[in-house]
Amino acid sequence: MSKRSLLQSILLSIAILACLPAMALALAQVSVSSGGDGVFVLSGSGMQTVAAVHLLVSYDSAALANPRVELGTLANGRMNASNLNGNPIQIAFVGITAIGSAGSNGTIAKITFDRTGSGPGSIDGVSGSMIDPSGKTVAMSPAFISNPAAASDQPATDSTNTGGTAGTGLVTTTSGSGSTGSQPFVAGGTVSLPGSDSGSAPKTAQSAPEVNTPPPAPPAAPREMPAPSPEPAEEKAPPAKSAEQPAPAPAPAPAPQPIVSTLERFQGMQGPKSVASLTALFKRDPATGYTQSPAIAIADGKGTVKLVIANVPGDRAPNFAFSAASYVSLSRNDEGGWVVEVRPEAGVVKASVTMLAGGVMQEFPLIVAPKAEVRLTKGAEVSEADFQLFLKERGTAAASKFDLNGDGKRDFLDDYIFTANYLVQTEQKSGKKGAEQPKAK
Repeated sequence: MSKRSLLQSILLSIAILACLPAMALALAQVSVSSGGDGVFVLSGSGMQTVAAVHLLVSYDSAALANPRVELGTLANGRMNASNLNGNPIQIAFVGITAIGSAGSNGTIAKITFDRTGSGPGSIDGVSGSMIDPSGKTVAMSPAFISNPAAASDQPATDSTNTGGTAGTGLVTTTSGSGSTGSQPFVAGGTVSLPGSDSGSAPKTAQSAPEVNTPPPAPPAAPREMPAPSPEPAEEKAPPAKSAEQPAPAPAPAPAPQPIVSTLERFQGMQGPKSVASLTALFKRDPATGYTQSPAIAIADGKGTVKLVIANVPGDRAPNFAFSAASYVSLSRNDEGGWVVEVRPEAGVVKASVTMLAGGVMQEFPLIVAPKAEVRLTKGAEVSEADFQLFLKERGTAAASKFDLNGDGKRDFLDDYIFTANYLVQTEQKSGKKGAEQPKAK
């Protein structure tokens, strides 16, 4: 090789090496370190633009079992959930703002396993997705995994999926596919942050004094005329000062409106219980701004629920996050509202859809209940006599009667499950296709 070619090669290598740190700083990265005795710590770096995270963590199931997750500082103040059923486990959190440069490096989660083998066990891979507040994918470098030395002589690495495709939990409105488990994920458009449209208005205000230059002084008045009063000059001063005043600060984003769920109404109910008082707790409040169809959903893991949300400002789709339900579809109706279709998980009594729009995170609780047998008498169909028997026969503390959720006691949960199934079955008996919520008078 000639001296010139060798010099060019060296210079090219130096240039490449000089670019590597800058490239690394532009990427978010997840790293895994061992905390000893079945404990692994997931850390994040370069996550200043990240608003939502969804990670899938696979592990050596021959040596590790019963994972428990404790979320770290990077998830503080954000809606979060973990799905620990199966391998890989799933960890997710979502917020309406980016993490920011001040806290972009920190702990995502600590995972603690029970050791079932002779070895310390290992994390086999980490993949997932991250997005910024506008819904765009944040580029991620391959995850770095440092397992205990006994499990592997060399640190393992695993490629990270940075696409927002179905199965990652970060999906677009056009994917039409869902995500299993109870982890939250984002579907839809972008988040409008408060004050993000401010632009360069302050610069215009600062240039105003140069424009409002006082006019030349008028010719001197004859001596025999009285001296001009100084008052007109003082009256002109306020307009010049007003131009220097900064533009008013943008109005803060409206606070989310708490919506009391039907389940919470049952939990806080006081006074005697009757068929009328319990069924009245399912009456819909029109002021909440959303409706659910079917109005009462039996959570069998197969059926879907459509949530219609009215009066959402803007033309772009908001972001949505889901708890104890998986995303099915998102569309807009003829009235301009958004229709979110989800599939509640089997057996749940609590599920929700959270909308992120205009810098506000609003949660909409769903009315869901597991299927239960409510025909308690000898009648061929469910009737009010079954409800009366349910209220009368409660059993004892040692032997509860009609414990519908199997937790060993009779409480508001059993009342909620029975009433929900009673309303669904009586509506079906009357020949209607689905349960229809009583409307508030």
